[in-house]
Amino acid sequence: MDLQKDKPDGVEKGAVRLKVKIKCLITALCLMLMFMAPVGVAADELGLTAEQRSLYNEMLKAFVAPDFCGKSLEECPAGITVEMQEGILQQVKEGATKEEIIAYWTSVYGERILAAPPKSGFYLSAWILPVVGIIAGVFILSVALKGRVGTGSQGKQSKKKEVPAEYEEELQQEILKHL
Repeated sequence: MDLQKDKPDGVEKGAVRLKVKIKCLITALCLMLMFMAPVGVAADELGLTAEQRSLYNEMLKAFVAPDFCGKSLEECPAGITVEMQEGILQQVKEGATKEEIIAYWTSVYGERILAAPPKSGFYLSAWILPVVGIIAGVFILSVALKGRVGTGSQGKQSKKKEVPAEYEEELQQEILKHL
């Protein structure tokens, strides 16, 4: 008995199509992973001393990508980022300090290139205001809760009133009826 005759042609074609789709999906996934890999030069392969490597890695984290994709220089694969990485590498090899490197690149792109705002001038407010806001919020919340707790306990006491004597007997009778 031939098993191939028992299967309809549509099932075989469907299985082949599924295999082709899976192969295409795997190929597309591999290509995406290749293009997502960082394009920049790794600090280990640059022949830097340990101190220079540390400064280079710190600088890659100190700046955001100049195309403002929201990633650090370390993570962004854009061409302009690779150029900036190479520029920083050259500065590190020439012996530039952290401050000199930051000063140079902020003069080129402005302070918006920094991953964290500087802790001086107007930008100091970005560091202080969140702390002040949290402290103010805790203070306001504590005052509001103290006010609620104070009125809540007094309100319960004022709601408990004595039942007048003339209604006490009727109340007892109604309670006994329902028991």
